[in-house]
Amino acid sequence: MVPTYHATTRWSTLMEDVDLLLEMYKLQVSRSEHFERLRSSISSLVLTLAVALIGIATYELQIDASDAVVGAAIVLIGIFGNIASSLHSRRAERHGTTAGEYREAIDKLMPTAKIDEIHSGVRADYDRTHINLLWAKLHWAIIGAGALIMVMAIVPTIFSIP
Repeated sequence: MVPTYHATTRWSTLMEDVDLLLEMYKLQVSRSEHFERLRSSISSLVLTLAVALIGIATYELQIDASDAVVGAAIVLIGIFGNIASSLHSRRAERHGTTAGEYREAIDKLMPTAKIDEIHSGVRADYDRTHINLLWAKLHWAIIGAGALIMVMAIVPTIFSIP
């Protein structure tokens, strides 16, 4: 709960509280950005590994039974990327929400700054893009590519005539 200040409260005490809340706000924003960077780095690594493995599987311009293992590796890498991306997305969102709570607390202590009014005006004009859905689709595409390679590697072996 945000403390209320009366006319007799010293200005320095109010500013100390605002400074503390501001530092906590900055910490939460920093943590949110950290998890966004982790998600981006992991997704880039997963994409790079998947493309390299696809290149290995298709190097001879054909897919044979030995490429089923490569397809399975691509699927596993895609699953890992999807889970890690989702986890980091939730963590970033949690810290972003906490930062918003600190921002609101600062606004309550200093209503003349109109922090929430400014923030609300910006949010009204901002069409929120759910970037986590884009990342999830990328990882699902990687999983699909790996599954396709596995099917192409296994099916001709099953139906081939000796």
